[in-house]
Amino acid sequence: MSEEDEPMKLNIPSEFLDEIFAPFQRVQDALRGLDARAAEILALHAAVEREMDLALARSLPHADRLRKLGFGQKLSVLAAATNLDQSIVDRWLKPAIALNELRNAIAHGDGAAQITKLISKLRSTLTEDRDASIVACANTICGRIHGLSGPSTSLQRALLKQSQDAD
Repeated sequence: MSEEDEPMKLNIPSEFLDEIFAPFQRVQDALRGLDARAAEILALHAAVEREMDLALARSLPHADRLRKLGFGQKLSVLAAATNLDQSIVDRWLKPAIALNELRNAIAHGDGAAQITKLISKLRSTLTEDRDASIVACANTICGRIHGLSGPSTSLQRALLKQSQDAD
């Protein structure tokens, strides 16, 4: 083996190695600390946000001009764009707000106890089924979002009646 074929040996002090590899260790630590429900919650949050984008596109003639809006801002625009009574809108959007809080808790590494508390909060915003799965909650949120931006007031009235009957 010639000198050119031998790997180069670096003499790096251990304190520098620790500094170099610390970010990789923090990533591994974050994965180990991740709540088992995180993937489902993040996927459903993304799906609900996609439905909000579709609802906004249906409601607003130039929705493409709404750039870089966050989840909560999109909810506000949907609320402002509907003709429904705002007290109904507020009640309909509470589960979406709770889902966003849950997503934020996952993103910021909150512990399992806090995640469980926020899942309970999400479920409590739904009068239909307080033991609903997170998937069922997301489905309800999507239905309400599309009810707010629905193509017809008859659909909005039907959704409103269904919601009132559940109370």
